Amino acid sequence: MTFGGPFEREGPRWFSIPAHRPFVDDLARGFLAALSHMGPEALPRATLLTPTRRGARAVADALLA
Repeated sequence: MTFGGPFEREGPRWFSIPAHRPFVDDLARGFLAALSHMGPEALPRATLLTPTRRGARAVADALLA
């Protein structure tokens, strides 16, 4: 199975969020944008790692907002 978009290139991919922006909201928005061209079935197969449970809850809330 092959994926297109952000998953087709090999090697590191760096993204940044400016310090003055709401980090979790921008992270969730960018995550959804990166997967949007693959259709809604791509989201459950994707993995987003956070360092803490608190961070995971914040991202989950932002994804649902």
